[in-house]
This record gives sequence, C-alpha cells and structure tokens, in this order.
Amino acid sequence: AGVTGALAAASSQNNVAPLNTAATTHSAQPEVKLGWPVTAGTPSSPATSAFAPASHREEIDAAKPQIGKIIAVWGTHGAPGRSTLALALAAYLNEQGSTILVDCDINAPAQVQLLGLPEDSSGLASAARLATHGELDSTRLVQTLLSAKADLQVLTGLGRSGRWRELPVASMNKVWEVCRHTAEYTVVDLSGGLEEERVEDFAMEPDHDAVAAALLEQADLTLIVGAADPVGIRRLIQLLNSNRQAVGGRSQVVVNRVRSSTAGADPNTAIGSVLARYTSASDIVYVPADYRLFDKALMQAQPVAVVESRSAAAKSIAKLAKLVMTQLA
Repeated sequence: AGVTGALAAASSQNNVAPLNTAATTHSAQPEVKLGWPVTAGTPSSPATSAFAPASHREEIDAAKPQIGKIIAVWGTHGAPGRSTLALALAAYLNEQGSTILVDCDINAPAQVQLLGLPEDSSGLASAARLATHGELDSTRLVQTLLSAKADLQVLTGLGRSGRWRELPVASMNKVWEVCRHTAEYTVVDLSGGLEEERVEDFAMEPDHDAVAAALLEQADLTLIVGAADPVGIRRLIQLLNSNRQAVGGRSQVVVNRVRSSTAGADPNTAIGSVLARYTSASDIVYVPADYRLFDKALMQAQPVAVVESRSAAAKSIAKLAKLVMTQLA
C-alpha cells in the first residue's frame, strides 16, 4: 500500500484506458545464415583479435585470447520488458563489437519470436550438450548460433520450460566461458526473479533457477529491470531488498515503460523518490514507454534502433548501451 500510495500521490487524476493488445503471427522468415560476422581481424591478419571469424580460430588460439564481457538482463517477474531490452541492448553493442544474444529465459523464452527466427531447435540446449561431452569450443559454439537481422548472432532458448534439465549448471558455466572467448559482449536474457531454494527437496538436484543464479554470480554486469507502475515498482523493491545479494558483479537498475499515466507529470522523479525511500538504488536508468514503437519492432522482427532510432525510447536504450560499455571498460 505504501508503494502504491507513493506513486499515486504523484500521478495524474486522469483515467487512462488499458492498452488493447492482440495476438500477432509472424510470417515465415527466410533461412538465416549460420556463422560469426566479421567484426574483428582480417584474412591477412587474423590474429589481431580473439574476436574473429571461426575460419581463423586455429590461428587465434595460438595467441593469448581476450576475455569478453557478460551482461545479464534480469529483473522482476511479470514481464517488465527484459527480453525487448536485451535485444535492443545487444543490437547496439553489436555495432561496437562482436556480440552474442543468449535467450536463457527458461520460463518464457521470447527471442525467437521477437526476431522471427525458426523454432527448429534450441541453440542453448545444443551448446549445453556439447559442453557436457567436453566438445564445446568457439568453433562449435558459432555453429549453434543463428544469424538474425542487423547481423546479430543469437543462441536461441528452450522451446518450452519443461526442458530446463537439459541445461546442467556445470555445462552452462562452460558455455559462458566459451562465450567470453568468442565475442566481446554476451547479452543474456534471463527469467525474472529467483526462488529461495536452489535444490529440489525430493530429487536433490539443482532447481530450474540454478543456472540463472550461477550466471548472476559471474556476470560482469547485471541489469535489474522493473516496470514503471505500482505493481512493477513494488516487485522491483522486493527484488532489490531480497535478491540483490545474488548479483556477484556490478549492477544497474533499469525502470522500463516509464509514463506519466502511472507516475505523474514527472515520472522519473516520482519513481526515483520511491526507490530511494525503500531501497539503496541510485543512478537509475529510465526507459520511456513507446508501445507504438515496440509493437512496430515486434511486427517487423527487428531491434528497436533499426525501426526508429530517433525515438525517445531508442535514445534511452542507446544511452544505456553507452553506460554499459563505460562500466565494462
């Protein structure tokens, strides 16, 4: 009640009709190419960077490899826009250096739909199987990736949540290690929240959140995403106060879908004051709501910046990408 009241005190009195959404169906997409885009190194000097085409991997392995950065996009339950932000962020980072987008949301994977990719198989499960058998390296990882629009390389997620046992923690730790040696940036789209227990009582095996928990401990930067409405802010406060210790590296709070209809004429200030009152969060990044833009990006199966780079939401995500690169430099 306190969080809702704090936001309500700053919000406008106008009633706003709820957003009317309808189910959409993507048309069949042309076959995408497998392989890593040439973003570093050249045929004449392939060893100038560890982030080069797989055809030059043997020559590069002889040199000391560079270590890429892992950015986990995490946050609250309730679909605050983690997947859309992860895709948009990966697209921006891909303009600066080789980037892999990983759909590791085992509850509700969405990157295949957001990018209009085929659902034939799970790249993530394939990579985990290779890691389990000790066969995963950069070359084999590249073969599991799908090439999406904007030359973005994607490790697609599980087709359904019941397959989470195909991702053993030890195998996934190897996947993250190989990702670091393959790309400059790896953006991982994670399920929201964490369960308190990491081991199932009866099976005595890691639960379905164990992979996310392990990645949060080793990610270089974790974006903690919450929605800009009373329900979303309450969930964000709970997450920051109960699970933030799960983040091992740096973290950045991102409030998504900011609008005056839920937080007043100055929503950034209103939301910031509530978070400052109930949490220790500071330097929050605010992404304004732009349902028209994100619907258009969804229908075109494109990252936001490709659809309309001059929009306020796209500019905010661009600033977030620059902040991410600065924090990881």
